[in-house]
Amino acid sequence: MHHTVKRQIVAFRVVDGTSKIHEYRRSDDLDSLFYALGVSMGLLGIITAVTFQCVDRFDVAGIETTSSLENCAIDLFGNGYGEHAGLETFFSTVDYSRVLWFPQPGVDKVIVWQANQVPATKDPTYKPYREFPAILGSELPAQVLASVLFCIFDVLNPQAPHGSISKAFEPLLKPLYPAVVNTFLASAVLGPQHFSDTWWRGIPMDDRVNYNLLPTRFTELWLPLSKTAEVMSDLRAHYHDNGYRAITTYACEFYATLANDFWLSPAYQQDSFRVDPFWFAPNRGDPDTVYFPQYWELLRKYNYRLHWGKSPLGDVEYLKVQYPRWDDFTHLRNQMDPHQIFVTDYWRQHLGIAQSV
Repeated sequence: MHHTVKRQIVAFRVVDGTSKIHEYRRSDDLDSLFYALGVSMGLLGIITAVTFQCVDRFDVAGIETTSSLENCAIDLFGNGYGEHAGLETFFSTVDYSRVLWFPQPGVDKVIVWQANQVPATKDPTYKPYREFPAILGSELPAQVLASVLFCIFDVLNPQAPHGSISKAFEPLLKPLYPAVVNTFLASAVLGPQHFSDTWWRGIPMDDRVNYNLLPTRFTELWLPLSKTAEVMSDLRAHYHDNGYRAITTYACEFYATLANDFWLSPAYQQDSFRVDPFWFAPNRGDPDTVYFPQYWELLRKYNYRLHWGKSPLGDVEYLKVQYPRWDDFTHLRNQMDPHQIFVTDYWRQHLGIAQSV
């Protein structure tokens, strides 16, 4: 968690809703409109140029391990013990990282991906990361199989009006799902995967996913990094108490982000721990009503902020409280786009923007 591209942005050029051109540069003045533009969702105008402070080219080298929860090298629910670092410490000390947790009974597998920067070499020998087991030299067959299995699970699941997994389906799911998923993860459990690559291929580890086969919906909650252990403990208790109706047949992803000074960034002046519940998009039902709300309610006490593009909660009054510069941004948006030519129905709903007169 030592790096973020946001630190390399030094200037924006933008055309606002009145056709005026503005240029803003990074400075120590946090009232500068540069910090309004950094996360502006297109509502202040059309950004026509971004200036970056370049860094030396680098490669990344890392390791991914898949283990049972009991054998995980990280203490997911505490502050660490012995040689096991707490999850907060792990995120704080590794350059790039993410954790996937399959918390279903009988599975409880944890996939830990981590990488660090290494100097770029003139004639590198790369070993790219492989997200899925290779079959006949390709990751595609495994993704096809996973897609088919997730579709079968949904077909077998009677639609439950109160949630995403019906109680009637749980007795069948409990023996079936662990058998399938543990087999799928078996090759990874046999040993860690070491990888190395150039930065632009190595850091975005999910680029290997074919989202036509595995279309995924998310909500993404950004919470204070200091609350990591408490959040994970609450999730563990929630999964234990509510079974598959709280978990479904997908994983939950965790990673972290450095603080920044962009007014509407979910990491505004706060190092953040990010919780990403996954939802297999072809599943019946709308996750915004049958799945994600349980996370919004469970973790509300931590004053989370939400990724603006991943099913943000439509509670405008709650969101206003989480962003100290909300009113400043709203005032600026009214100035730069008085005729609301950049306002969509999506942003009208999620930001509470009234129709202009």
